[in-house]
Amino acid sequence: MPAPRESAMLARAARMYYLENRPQSDIARELGVSRSNVSRILTAAREAGIVEIRIHEPAVRGHELEKALQAKFGLKACLVAVDGVHRTPLDAVGSVGAAWLADHLGDSRRVALSWGRSVQSLVTNFQGGAPHPDLEILPLVGGFSAVDVSQNPNAVVRGLSAKLGAHYRPLLAPAVVRSAQARDALLGEPAISQVLDDARKADIAIIGIGSVHHGSTAAIVEAMEFTPAEAESFENSPVVGDACTRFFDEEGRLVSSPADGRVIGIDLEALKSIPTVVAVVESAQKVRAVHGALRGGLVDVLVVDAELGEGLLES
Repeated sequence: MPAPRESAMLARAARMYYLENRPQSDIARELGVSRSNVSRILTAAREAGIVEIRIHEPAVRGHELEKALQAKFGLKACLVAVDGVHRTPLDAVGSVGAAWLADHLGDSRRVALSWGRSVQSLVTNFQGGAPHPDLEILPLVGGFSAVDVSQNPNAVVRGLSAKLGAHYRPLLAPAVVRSAQARDALLGEPAISQVLDDARKADIAIIGIGSVHHGSTAAIVEAMEFTPAEAESFENSPVVGDACTRFFDEEGRLVSSPADGRVIGIDLEALKSIPTVVAVVESAQKVRAVHGALRGGLVDVLVVDAELGEGLLES
């Protein structure tokens, strides 16, 4: 590890070169070294971890598949991310979704987000730009203890607001409670109900879609702590997936079940009333769930990986 004085010099040179875009000849004069030494200093800064270089490689798009899916499902837009050598499907989907959001924010006053790995990937891949001080970022559903904290609605809302220079409001309530009575009591609190009311008025909603027996959605169902009778009722229901922790069937219709009475979040009808709902989804395991959401008119803009897109086209 470089000595403190040496580290300060490495950081100073790196700041001038990478952040201030100054030529190496200027840096050499300011530091009192030769130009060739500047090159060695910058290399040392990278090796010491003072400088980290990240390459944001644009994901490739599958335009023909996009056109076919848009026509089949009557979407406003469809974006198919094709993962390359340096990207996972999840990262590619997040990158394409982030680019779409950056291009379509326009004069939006409110953007609302749900939760999950795909939504988190969009936020991670979003590139900051000019601040949006009049924009508010809101969660569509409460928080989860059953999933990674970075995927929770309040975390993704906070992360996106930081990159946009926007305001955000957290929803200080769990997404899932143990009874309808507990849900009603929490929704009676103005600090909770007002956030959800304003999320319903969003111009753009960014959501994930879950497949009922896979991944985080399965963990959420487990967290509901159904009685044996409730668990049997849920398993025998026609549920294929969820959006904002609201479970739907193959036609995208809400499935009446014990789960619905335990969720603190917007419902499917409120979701459909938002002008532009963007679903960011990865994994061919979710074909039935995404197909149901599309048939139910829950989605306006679809962002998927190529394997999921091909599965939807064949469904």
